[in-house]
Amino acid sequence: MSHYSRNTCDQKTAVIDHERKYQEDLEQAKALSLESLALEKYRLEKLRLELSNVQQACLAQNNVCNTNSVPETDSSQGERLQCRSRPRPGSINTNQKSTVILAPPPPIPCRRNSTTTASNQDSSTDLINFTSPVKQDNLAEYCSAPPPPPPKAASLEPKWDTHPSLLKKQSRVSRSNSSVSAYHSRDFRYHSLSPGPRSSTAPCTPGTPGISPIMSRASSVSNNVPDIAPQIPPLPMNYRPTVPPAICGTPFLDDEKLNVLKVIEKKPNSNLIDLNSFEQTEDKTNVRVSVLEAFDPLLIKTDNGNNSIPEHKDDSQSQVSGSVYDPFDPFDYMYSTNESVNSDPVYAAVEKSAKSPAVSPAAPPPLPPRNSSAWNTIERRRTSLDRRQKRQTRLYENLTVIKTRSSLHDCDLKAFHNMIKSIRSEFPFNNPSTNIGYVVSPIMENLYPDGTSIKLVVHPQLLNNDKDPVSSITFTCNVNCSVEHVILNVACSLEDEDTVNVEKYCLRVWGLAEYLAPNTTLAQYEYIHLCIKLEKDIELAIMSRAQIKQSIARTLQDDNCDQTLKLEDILPNEPSQPISYDTLVILLETVEKEMERVETAALQLATTNQGSTLLPQLQPHGVVQAVKAVCALMGNIETFEITEAIDNFVNACCQFLPQAHTANIDCKKPEIIHEDGDYAVVTLRKKFPDVIASHCHKTRDAIQELVETYCHAFRVDFQLNNKGEFSTNTLIATEVIDTILVRVGALHRLPTTWKHDDYIVAAQIFHGTRPVGNPVLSEPMTVSTNFYPRILFNSWLEFRGISVCQVPREARLVLVLYGRTLQPAEHESNSSAENAMQKEELGWGAIQFFDYDGVMSQGSFFLSLWPAIADKRLGPAPAPGIHPRGDTHPIIGVELPDYGGKVLFPNSSELRDYDVESLDFNSLDQNTQELLIDITQQDTFSRPPIDEREILWEKRHYLHDRPEALPKVLLAAHSWDWACLPDLHASLRIWSPLPPVQALQLLLPCFPDMKVREMAVDWIRELSNDELVDYLPQLLQAMKHETYEASPLTRFLLERALLSPRVAHYIYWLLNQALPGQSPQNSGEIAAEDDKAISCARYQRRLQLMLRALLAVIGDALRKSFLTQQLLVKNLHEVAENIKITKESLRMDTLKTGLQNIHCQLMEDDGTCLPLSPSKLVFGINVQTCAYFPSFTLPLKINFISCDNVISPAIFKVGDDLQQDMLTLQMVRIMDKLWLKEGLDLKMVTFACVPTGHKRGMIEMVTDAETLRKIQVEFGLTGSFKDRPIAEWLAKHNPSELEYERAVENFTASCAGYSVATYILGICDRHNDNIMLKTSGHLFHIDFGKFLGDAQMFGNFKRDRTPFVLTSDMAYVINGGDKPSAKFHHFVDLCCQAFNIVRKHGNLILHLFGLMTSSGIPGVTVDAVSYVQKALLPGQTNPEAAATFARMIESSLKSWFTQFNFFLHNLAQMRFSGEHTEGELLSFIPRTYTMQQEGELTSVQVHGYQKRYDPEKYYMYILRIQRKGQPDPTYLFRSYKEFCEFYQKLCIHFPLAKVTSLPSGMSVGRSNIKQVADKRRADIEKFLVSLFKMAPEISQSDLVYTFFHPLLRDQKNPDIRLRKVKVGNNWWAEKRVRDNVQSGQIKLALHYVRGTLSVMVCHARGLPKVANAQEPNTYVKVYLKPDPTKATKRKTKVVKKNCHPSFMEMLEYRMPLEVIRERTLEATIWNHDTLQENEFLGGISLPLGRLDLTNETIEWFPLGNVR
Repeated sequence: MSHYSRNTCDQKTAVIDHERKYQEDLEQAKALSLESLALEKYRLEKLRLELSNVQQACLAQNNVCNTNSVPETDSSQGERLQCRSRPRPGSINTNQKSTVILAPPPPIPCRRNSTTTASNQDSSTDLINFTSPVKQDNLAEYCSAPPPPPPKAASLEPKWDTHPSLLKKQSRVSRSNSSVSAYHSRDFRYHSLSPGPRSSTAPCTPGTPGISPIMSRASSVSNNVPDIAPQIPPLPMNYRPTVPPAICGTPFLDDEKLNVLKVIEKKPNSNLIDLNSFEQTEDKTNVRVSVLEAFDPLLIKTDNGNNSIPEHKDDSQSQVSGSVYDPFDPFDYMYSTNESVNSDPVYAAVEKSAKSPAVSPAAPPPLPPRNSSAWNTIERRRTSLDRRQKRQTRLYENLTVIKTRSSLHDCDLKAFHNMIKSIRSEFPFNNPSTNIGYVVSPIMENLYPDGTSIKLVVHPQLLNNDKDPVSSITFTCNVNCSVEHVILNVACSLEDEDTVNVEKYCLRVWGLAEYLAPNTTLAQYEYIHLCIKLEKDIELAIMSRAQIKQSIARTLQDDNCDQTLKLEDILPNEPSQPISYDTLVILLETVEKEMERVETAALQLATTNQGSTLLPQLQPHGVVQAVKAVCALMGNIETFEITEAIDNFVNACCQFLPQAHTANIDCKKPEIIHEDGDYAVVTLRKKFPDVIASHCHKTRDAIQELVETYCHAFRVDFQLNNKGEFSTNTLIATEVIDTILVRVGALHRLPTTWKHDDYIVAAQIFHGTRPVGNPVLSEPMTVSTNFYPRILFNSWLEFRGISVCQVPREARLVLVLYGRTLQPAEHESNSSAENAMQKEELGWGAIQFFDYDGVMSQGSFFLSLWPAIADKRLGPAPAPGIHPRGDTHPIIGVELPDYGGKVLFPNSSELRDYDVESLDFNSLDQNTQELLIDITQQDTFSRPPIDEREILWEKRHYLHDRPEALPKVLLAAHSWDWACLPDLHASLRIWSPLPPVQALQLLLPCFPDMKVREMAVDWIRELSNDELVDYLPQLLQAMKHETYEASPLTRFLLERALLSPRVAHYIYWLLNQALPGQSPQNSGEIAAEDDKAISCARYQRRLQLMLRALLAVIGDALRKSFLTQQLLVKNLHEVAENIKITKESLRMDTLKTGLQNIHCQLMEDDGTCLPLSPSKLVFGINVQTCAYFPSFTLPLKINFISCDNVISPAIFKVGDDLQQDMLTLQMVRIMDKLWLKEGLDLKMVTFACVPTGHKRGMIEMVTDAETLRKIQVEFGLTGSFKDRPIAEWLAKHNPSELEYERAVENFTASCAGYSVATYILGICDRHNDNIMLKTSGHLFHIDFGKFLGDAQMFGNFKRDRTPFVLTSDMAYVINGGDKPSAKFHHFVDLCCQAFNIVRKHGNLILHLFGLMTSSGIPGVTVDAVSYVQKALLPGQTNPEAAATFARMIESSLKSWFTQFNFFLHNLAQMRFSGEHTEGELLSFIPRTYTMQQEGELTSVQVHGYQKRYDPEKYYMYILRIQRKGQPDPTYLFRSYKEFCEFYQKLCIHFPLAKVTSLPSGMSVGRSNIKQVADKRRADIEKFLVSLFKMAPEISQSDLVYTFFHPLLRDQKNPDIRLRKVKVGNNWWAEKRVRDNVQSGQIKLALHYVRGTLSVMVCHARGLPKVANAQEPNTYVKVYLKPDPTKATKRKTKVVKKNCHPSFMEMLEYRMPLEVIRERTLEATIWNHDTLQENEFLGGISLPLGRLDLTNETIEWFPLGNVR
């Protein structure tokens, strides 16, 4: 396929210009390389033989502007993926007519910039050609409309046929579909980018203006190419068909032979080699190769002209036919369930490899074959070593003592330090908007109904020295009232002046150290919402602005101090170093002395005749021991170079020692001095002193390299002299087309637990979580021992197909070590060679390819081996020297070769001028639009098929206006190397911004690109400080995956910490919990020795750096506040640990002593904040009321004294990991805020939970709450199986009818909210001690140790068997009795509405969990993300999801197992059942009432008694009460048991009172009979008479007035004249709320979408009872009339015995909208009777033409007679 420029310049000029450039380049090439000379000779010879007019004709037709000179390595061809070495001398091609013998190459050439590639064509065409002859034909087929999206195999490229550059020429380009299957492609990328805007749909490779796009397609083939054994590295147009293509078409690129163009295109100068594909008339295989390779006999298997097809050597490289993506990609990181073959490409490669077990470790694997391009890199390395050997210095002279640590020279840390200083300078102390100095009350988005009024209680706290304290001011106002309005209102009543200055005052939240900001309304504050939700008064304090303590503001002193901030102040303490400068110098001096001794002896032997006396001086033993001591100091590391140097040294010494000493050593082997190509310079004998000196130098170099490498890896306190061994020239990475090459040395410090037969190293390049290319495996090796045991690999691993220029900026090299064990013979299933070895991943090491400055890593490195549990797929590579067991853990030596100078990644600023054009989405055909919308609306964790990803990538420029498409497009990108970045980054700049919370997903580990992450942070900046707090845990996890320390995310977090003390507070404690030790900012310790703790330590250096930076910049006041909080937590931890080891009888004393000390400390420090919130300022502890809970971990209940002497209770817990609780509560809070934004208030109660370290933390305590277990066991051990405990308990605490109704509303809403939240989050272990109830009716859950489906087991079965907890006693409260009622419909609707709101924002929940997968929180894995994803029912519409959730409600309610589980827990907790509630005067009346509240009693008489059945028989006594000022009497109902309790409490409170006694309730025989009731009535009357004769202190006491307070049952009393009363199941709520329902109603939801009418049958209510007053067994029947054939008949299930049934079923009709509009929907409700005919209960007839069916209609319809 020819390539054309978009420029319309004069063709002739272009030809002349191009020819001139070609000649210039050719002359440069001659001067630079003998290879180029050989190429030119060959070309001239061919030109003499061929017709010269072919080239002229081609050049006249085509405007060729796309030829760039290609920077090249020593290998002389322009292929960039799989570079080969230059040919060996004398190589010839026996397959060509003309044989050219090339001159031998220079020995070790310098770098050249020539490119020699050519294409073997038939003899009529020039070897080097700039054009492609094309058949002149019409372009009709290419001008037609593009076809609809093709199937998978054919859809992988843009529509090149309509490309403008093609339409300009009347050329025919042949295309083929068959070639898709003709070979295997991987990671196909587009390599063309025309500078014009229209080309932006296809390519990802940048073009230079004026240079035509390169169409990466070749369709012409030639049959004259010899079969080449190793795959020849061709230009990208080349591909290898496994089957000859049958018809012309569009072959796809094989990535292993691709991508030189990305480098070539960027160069503005012309290239020697034509980059066009060659078009020929015959369809034969066309392979492009370097001329020199084509004639190299070492590379070629001659086949006598037969055309044979090259084979793929490695199965792992043959991918799915036609696929452009790796089989392992970023998606695998998200979806893999574990480290399985499916998710781990490295393991898969090791599994596939059929390498036989290692035989012996003696012979290390050889270097790469001579025909490998890697050979040049190795040659260059040797010259570098030769340069180095010229240094003649002693070892110890290369060390210099430096006071500072070597890590201070790390460019990344320097950049981090500069960033910190830059941030700090932007926040001067005298800017009041950025240095506010106090905490502002948090603000949230909320929707209140219009006209919501609130009650305010404002406490004046003004400085009034001469006046008495002013009493509180109480008034009501609208919730949308402004803060200024409230201040004015209060200030006017306080001041005498006519005018009030509002700015003089401010409002503070009562009991907290947080203030309301000016220019806000009350409705914006979280505190106001909390008070309304919990039905509490809103208490505020008014004070003058002068009184605000700006105690945490930064000062001028802070500013001055932070200007001089040094890097060492921020750097954390590193793990202790086993090496000191002094020890090393002593050992190196010893080595030098020993070597000098031998050298001197050798010299004297050569010059004197004192042989016998000097021979003992030649013993090499001293040198060997000295070298071994150096290796031991380095932690038992002995490199291969040291082994080799010492062995050669020992051999050389042995030559002159008597034979008796060296009988077993063969010392006379020839020694290879230098190798060059096929020649080797060897020596058999030379002067002995020179031999010894040479070996001493080699030993020095080996030791020097060991010391250098060790110092780089382990951060010592001294520095080596600058070696200056690297050449000073700088290369741009995109110009280096050498293959990536890695030398794996040895694995040192083997653990004794490793007992494998052999070991293998697999290397893989990763970009984020995406593998780049295929893994490369070493040969298997066994353990060998020289000084120490080690596994000596000493092999070069070559990443065929990946050159340096293709490595993305953030890429890293990962080396994985596997141990292999031979399976016993009896495993017949594993008899094949591949599976005979059992593999186990032992660990991995990693290194970034580029540092912060973009300099490529070169030289030797020791990589720490991290345990397999630390996911190697997560970037970045761990920084050197941070392994917590730095001196003992295994390390692996690697070497990255010298590429001829410092290699720099190009600066991204060069990309800014590049632009792409947004294309009109509506110009796409309808099917494509719908498909793209479907793909982009899926959540990120739904894995799209490869063809969908390809369509997404191809059409990406049509999606710029769709923010949700961006993450999916980025994941579908074919490559992230330099050549693809312009298109990607330009798209990023013009893409519609993602909403801030959705931008969080771009911080997942699968998006490593720094520009993408920077853009994400820019979008997240839109969040307010209070919104940001909700997402801080995830942002701090995302920080772990930033490639470098100095990142935009780190900068953003520190800026916000300086802006908001609240943000700083939460960042501080989140960092604290993730780090070990009591003072994590200084600690270098590790929490535990296990692999999990070590894997967490991988990120500790970064987190510690962030923590120290935070403490450094926030100012002295806030820093002191944090440190006093840390001290408080440390002291509480000590108290909690002491209690655990104290005897039970002494625990309370120990607790109070410990807390008293903390109280004194708090008083001294003038208070501190609790970790729970920066507003919770506490000044002491109310020690007497503190206690501990008698559960397993013995948590402490501590009552702190906060502002205004308000008690702030908290729980301090040691022994449980509270990270799960923190994460769950965060998710529940976020769900609640989502519901509130949609106007749905589910009265959710949450509480703060802050882990303060490993398995310890503080939890906010919710007051006025009780566990369900305590509520249920009031009804006995089997209370869990009874229906009434919760209802009775609520009635007891809400005695008035209004209070009780509110409590039921709160209960219904909160129960719905927690049902949805616990289902989505998979909260398990839901026994009745983990569910609590506030007296106001709010239900909430606690203790989230088991979540995301991690069910609690009881023996072998799951204790959590229902989707969520919903029991009959909860339904009893919701229904208002044991019969189903219409109120339950409201509960179901709340649940379904809440569930669909969370589904709508499901992506956010998934991203938050996805970001937490690397947090180390137990259970938060990729599995957790998929669990939540499945729970959100992604494949269902909203009505379907609502119906599914309604079925879950039904299944939860029907399950008996939940109550059985509660009962089991009651049994288990019996030993703690001696608890009682303090503070209540009477158990059946929870509050205390006084005479002032109730009104003075003037008369109390026993009016009579009633016999009640409930269902047991008992008597209630009717009391007639008269009060002062109330003319009408009231009647109370009390049982004899309650009178007895009243009498006992009187005796306790007033032991000296002589009140008439009441006999105890115990009696022989039946007590609930009339005779007993009459006798007890007389006793009660006497008791009452004597009571009111007592002194007023007793008769008017709170206890008496509490007993006679009217309860809910008294207000809802039955007729007092009745002798017998059968109490209903809900005797305090007998009133039936009929909602004005006369004959029943039905609730339907109708919606027409995507060709389907959905009819959701929701509920029915108020249905009549049937025969014998039985509730009906209901079902609904639906027709679309007229329907004579009953084809539209649909029925729901039968709901048994229910006048208020809930169906929640979806009925569907797939019919055109026009037809449906003509129909009438008829829905009828029937009573199902198995024996008789079904009975009609009512129905509706709904003409559908009157409804707008395109919008969902949800409505209650009255039932009538439709028959």
